[in-house]
Amino acid sequence: MATGFRVSSVERFRRPTPLPTSLGGWIDTFGDGLLAGLDASARSEIKADAEAVAAPIHRRRDGTWVLDYVRLRFVATKPSMSPR
Repeated sequence: MATGFRVSSVERFRRPTPLPTSLGGWIDTFGDGLLAGLDASARSEIKADAEAVAAPIHRRRDGTWVLDYVRLRFVATKPSMSPR
């Protein structure tokens, strides 16, 4: 290939990440655009429902919420370069 990168390896690994707030707080931060057209009552109900569904998997006994992020690690070189 004359352009781009030659990928020699890709690694995907789990990175469980504790939230500094509740799942509802995470939704406020990252889902605000999705809920923007709703009134405060509807937003609260959706966040409460999401927490109820996610709690068995994502809330620890101490109340900490942990989300399943993943990280990707690539090793890639330009075709014109030699790998190290």
